[in-house]
Amino acid sequence: MKVIEVTFIDYCLLVKFDNKDIKKVDLHNWLKKSKQPMTSKFLNKNEFAKVKIDMGFLSWNNGEMELSAESLYHHEKNFMA
Repeated sequence: MKVIEVTFIDYCLLVKFDNKDIKKVDLHNWLKKSKQPMTSKFLNKNEFAKVKIDMGFLSWNNGEMELSAESLYHHEKNFMA
């Protein structure tokens, strides 16, 4: 499974997968609860908005933070508010 399109909407991402499913994933609470400085820095909307697709997964700042398509698709409740 791969991410083929991503749209930034506040702290939510609208993610389209290669199976044509589209899911809205809210990462705000997940970011707020993170104890990792490298993750919590993405609470800054300007940094969070820099999301890119890299080889089918989501990546920020050239791999500083990454989320796989599978984690977004199958376990999105872990990220939902």
